[in-house]
Amino acid sequence: GMAGEPYALAARRPLTPLVTPKPTTDVTVSTAGPVRPGDTVNVQAAVANSSPDLSAENVAVSLQLPAGVDLVSGSATQNFGTVTHGSGERVATWTVRATSEGLKNLTATTSATRYGATLATTDTATVTVDGSGPSVTLATPGAASESRSLELSWGASDPSGVRYYDLEVSLNGGPFVAWITRSTQTAATYHGSVGNRYVFRARASDNLGNTSDWLLSREVQVVEQPP
Repeated sequence: GMAGEPYALAARRPLTPLVTPKPTTDVTVSTAGPVRPGDTVNVQAAVANSSPDLSAENVAVSLQLPAGVDLVSGSATQNFGTVTHGSGERVATWTVRATSEGLKNLTATTSATRYGATLATTDTATVTVDGSGPSVTLATPGAASESRSLELSWGASDPSGVRYYDLEVSLNGGPFVAWITRSTQTAATYHGSVGNRYVFRARASDNLGNTSDWLLSREVQVVEQPP
C-alpha cells in the first residue's frame, strides 16, 4: 500500500552526472541607435543547447513585445523541435514596428523539455524610440543690459543626439529674423544698440530629423550706462 519505495543505485565505475540541456538565448536587434515611431526593426534570437551530453526536446522561442511595439512579420512563437548537443545554433527572426516613444524592451524566452522537466531562459534587447525634438535651454542677459554686447548661450538634450541649432531675434517687438542657422555652436554674442529691445528664440534638431518648438527668451533692453 505504499505510494513509493526508497531505492539505491550501485555501479562498478564512478557515476558521471550529465549536464542539463538548458537552452541558451541571445537576442540582438538591427539598430544600435534610436529609431523614429513607424520605423521597423529586425530582431534575432540565437538559441543553442548548452549540454554536451543530452538533446533538448520541444525547443521553442517566443518574443514578448511591450506596449508601443507591434509585430510585423515572423510567428510570435517559433518551434525548433529537438536540438541535439553540439548541433549549433538555431535562429528565430522577427520584424517589429515602433508605434510610440520611449525605451522598449524586446524579450525572447526559450523553453525546452527533458525527462518531464521544462527548462527555460530569457534574454532582452532594448530599442529607444524617439519621435520628439530636443529639449532646449536658452540663457540671455538680464532685462536691462548696460553692455551692447549681449552674451547668449544655449543647449539641448535628446536621445538621438543634437544635430544643429537655429536662433532668431526680434527687434522692438517686430518679427523674428534669422541670426544663427543650422549651427553646432552653443554660445554667441549679439551686438545691440542703446534704447532697443531684443527677444531671442532658439530651437534644435536631432539626428533623426525631429525639430523642437521655438524657445523664447525674456526681453532684453540695452540701456545707457550711468554717468
